[in-house]
Amino acid sequence: GYCGKETDLGPSSGGFIANVAVKGSVKLGTQQQFLFRNCEFGKVDIRNTSNYNTVYVGVQGAPQVPKVNAPQMVSDIPQTDRVAEKPFLVEENGKWFVYVPPVTANSVGLSGDVERTIPIEEMYVAKAGDTEASINAGIVGKKGLLLSPAIYPLSMPVTITTPGFVILGLGFATLVSLGSLPA
Repeated sequence: GYCGKETDLGPSSGGFIANVAVKGSVKLGTQQQFLFRNCEFGKVDIRNTSNYNTVYVGVQGAPQVPKVNAPQMVSDIPQTDRVAEKPFLVEENGKWFVYVPPVTANSVGLSGDVERTIPIEEMYVAKAGDTEASINAGIVGKKGLLLSPAIYPLSMPVTITTPGFVILGLGFATLVSLGSLPA
């Protein structure tokens, strides 16, 4: 678990990691800022780092650093107040599903919970060339919308009226408003 470049390559700017487990040691290297959320680490090695600020939220194994004369700023927030992980696409025995994690409160460590599973047949899969008209027609009676990587030029909004409807964009699925209304 190495976050960043080797120290002889110069500083790196920082980043974000969530829902990741590292059984060994995490070395931060030259990261200037870094945010970890809901992770599990065996150990975090903060010696010989140039970190200006690291934040651990709901992380098991966050480093214990003295608050006075600490070599860098380390913030350890014991739990994540509220988080909604994004849905994700899964293949099981040749069939595709979208897994929808629950909204969790006061969480610590990894979350592998799934609130519900949506078979891909119950979602409209948008592809390059789809318009707001084809997307709006396609989502009728569906539980979700899966946007494949493409740019979707829309002259009117995509209208969602179903409670609990799930939208998942893959790659760089981009909705672009062509008019004065939002996409």
